[in-house]
Parts: sequence; C-alpha cells; structure tokens
Amino acid sequence: MNEIMVVVGPAGMEREAIQRSVEMTGEFTAVAVSTLRELTRRKFDMSRITCILEMYDAKTNSSAGKFTGRLSVPRMLVETSDVPDTWLIEGLRSGAVAVIAWPCLANELRAALKAARQGEAYLTPKAGGLLVSGMRNGRPPRLWELVLTPRERQVAQRLADGEMNKEIARTLRISERTVESHVTNIYRKLRVQSRAEAAVRINQKPKAPPSAGPLTDGEQQVVAAILQGHGNDAIADRLQISRHTVETHLTHAYQKLGVRSRTELIAHQAESAKK
Repeated sequence: MNEIMVVVGPAGMEREAIQRSVEMTGEFTAVAVSTLRELTRRKFDMSRITCILEMYDAKTNSSAGKFTGRLSVPRMLVETSDVPDTWLIEGLRSGAVAVIAWPCLANELRAALKAARQGEAYLTPKAGGLLVSGMRNGRPPRLWELVLTPRERQVAQRLADGEMNKEIARTLRISERTVESHVTNIYRKLRVQSRAEAAVRINQKPKAPPSAGPLTDGEQQVVAAILQGHGNDAIADRLQISRHTVETHLTHAYQKLGVRSRTELIAHQAESAKK
C-alpha cells in the first residue's frame, strides 16, 4: 500500500497538477484538500498521513503551518511565483523540512520527498537565500531558532533556563496547558525526549570544526550546489559524477565542518560568510 501524502492548497489546476505529479512518483497516494479540516469532516484516518505538501493560498494569505503544523509528520512547502518570502520563512520556522519549486522535474520531486521523509532539509535557491539573509541581519540564529515559532522560542529559552511550566505560564501570561502544548511541539521539532535534552540542544554552542583540513574542490562544489537548493541526484547530473560520489563528498564535508544535516550545513556556511 502506497503512503498517503496530503496536498493542502486552494483548489484549481495547479493543485491538480501537483497531485498528479506526486502520484506519478509511484510512492504516494495523493489526497488534495483546501485545509486539513476537510479530512476531519470526511472522518479521514489522520494516522495514515505520512507527509504533507503545503501550497500558498493568495486569497486567504494564511500563515504556513496554520492548518498543518500540529501534525507530527514531515511537511514540505511548494514555492510558486506568487509565494511571499514571509510565507516561506514562517513555514520553515513552523517545522517544514523541505521546499520545492513548482513546476519541478520528477527526479527533483523524488529527492525532496526522500529528504522530507528522512527529516533532512531540501531547499530551493530562494528558500536557502532567505535563511542566509536572515542570518546576516544581526546575530545569526541558532539552529533551534529556525524551526520554532516565536512563542515556542520564548518557551524554549525559559525551559532551557530551568523554569518549570507553571513559572513559564506565569511569566508569559498564558495557561499552563498552552505551555505543555508548546513544550510538546519543541520536543518534536528538536527531536528530543526530555527537558534536559532540550536544554542541552538550546544552550549548546556551535561546534568547532574537526581538524580534518579544508574542503577539497569536489566537496566545495557539492556544498555550493546544496546551498543553491539542489538535491543529490541534481548535483550528480550537474557535476557529471555519480550519486555515490556526491554522498561521499557530502559525508566528508559534514565531518570536516562538524555538522550533521543539510540544515546545519546551511546555517554553518551562512555564519562563516558573516565573519
């Protein structure tokens, strides 16, 4: 049985085309809705959803993640010509792990889907540029700041300072139940299971790169392509090398730069460019 991907966006030819493209990968059965509330009305089994592809709705101008951020499944954003920068930034901060430009080639869609399922970042050049630009405005945000909403960042900082839920609720003038909901989201987005783990993640300083020498020319080319939003298959085609070679270069670059994912790589390179 294929996995279920929900395409959330305004009804129309564009949503239908995206739905068809998703199903043509042979990996997903695509369900298209305007909001997830439609699935609730249909009494759809939400536990069957394995991925969400979210489109911008120019009519409602809703924030990215407004209707999808509560589900603990990978979320992807669709970047079209009318998408505002703020919508992409909000989407990434609310937990989206990938951005695809539409229209896109089938191999790019497959690469983005694979990255999303693995929790890896897959960004378009525009989305990557927005992250880099945001990091250059003052102090570069730490990785945890990029994936949390403004209120979650407030809760996370106080959690890391050792405050209990009751104290956080009193300080922020919100209910203790709301704090608990934010803490649950923080755990999910930071991939931690306790307050202690969350505090370590939030308070940790950037790692000093291991003394493994500078990046080779091949590694630099792969890193540059990733910053432009390309997936491994696209990079292999672009550089005329095998996918295995791309993965090897990427692994070595991660080790040398002291990062563990594409998201950390982008943040690291943006901070390095600022210095």
